Amino acid sequence: MKEALREIKELEEFLLRCMRCGFCQGVCPLYQMEALEPSVARGKLALLEAVYQGRLKEAERIISHLEYCLLCRRCAENCPSGVETDYIFFKAREVLRGIKGLPWYQRVLLSTALKRPRFTGVASAIGGALVKMTGKRVAEKVYLPPFYPRAIVRPAPVPFISGKKGWHRASGERDRVILYPGCAVNYIFDWWGDLAIDYLLGHGVSVWVPLENVCCGIHAGSMGQGDLMRELVKRNWETMGEVEASCVVTLCPTCLYGLSEIGPRLAHGEPPLPVIDILQYVAKEGLEKMVSVEGVGPVTCHIPCHYPQPSFMVDFLKGTLLGDWVDLENRGCCGFGGTFTLKNPGASMDILLPKVSEVKIRGIKAVFTCCPGCALQITQGLARQGVGMRVQHPLEVMVENE
Repeated sequence: MKEALREIKELEEFLLRCMRCGFCQGVCPLYQMEALEPSVARGKLALLEAVYQGRLKEAERIISHLEYCLLCRRCAENCPSGVETDYIFFKAREVLRGIKGLPWYQRVLLSTALKRPRFTGVASAIGGALVKMTGKRVAEKVYLPPFYPRAIVRPAPVPFISGKKGWHRASGERDRVILYPGCAVNYIFDWWGDLAIDYLLGHGVSVWVPLENVCCGIHAGSMGQGDLMRELVKRNWETMGEVEASCVVTLCPTCLYGLSEIGPRLAHGEPPLPVIDILQYVAKEGLEKMVSVEGVGPVTCHIPCHYPQPSFMVDFLKGTLLGDWVDLENRGCCGFGGTFTLKNPGASMDILLPKVSEVKIRGIKAVFTCCPGCALQITQGLARQGVGMRVQHPLEVMVENE
């Protein structure tokens, strides 16, 4: 406990920036739903102050409040005092999990799934084969609910990387990039990876896909396993440094956040190459092409919490996919939050409900997003509302209309 107090004390300079102004209350998805002080950043910071002041010694109780958080960063982005709440929460979870370790099954899952990607790839392939052979009904029993509707989104029959690793050379090569798929694309949204390769090759960009999928580390960090997160981040950086490319292109804003923003803060280093979302890369290189979605009906987009430039994403989509765009009144978090949705499925769905209800009521026919986690969450929520719509990545329309 003394060591933990020392490490929490090191966060004091960050904690003292909090002026208790309450701005975080207005943007926190959990506080807006529950109006409970421990749910919001201000309340969590007060708990941490109490720890280093010696007023609280119940690690498990404090952890439960710290982990009841989506890590969406809305509090940090809207804090007038510049309190780095995401960094504080990652560090505090790590310190307190050093006192009260993870349950054994969570430790086994992390060490197996994240540190041994080949084993995970084999397990995913077996799961995909079971889905294909048994159909929807059995598949829903095989996989843990309430993750996503099997009829609309299913595990990839074969992990994306197993068939795509290595170089994909473009004729008339104008650039070379590394495509970092991330776990969700590797094991579920494999067609997003295929579309990214096709689009980039079609515009003269050669693509290198890593030889194995190494998690960005966010899940480990969010569960308080800081050492494992740093190990995974550095393994990815080492791989990036071995390839001659101009940048790393991602298909998941959270992976981008893990490898190029919170990762460097926690691992005390920097990626060897710039890490950029694929739409940002397309715009930067002038590869965009306007396509029409006029015949679809009203369309909208969901901005992922970790997307680095939300206004860019909206402007890019409206300027590239020409159609009847509708701006959602509910622009908040979808409630996914990675491991949050597994630990708190009820709260996760409660956060999502207003968004999917609005989509249904307003008769929206297509929803676009750039995050596989958000796509899973919103697709599931729409299915529960009786709307059989699969949320799409913009690339799905961009490639189709090439």
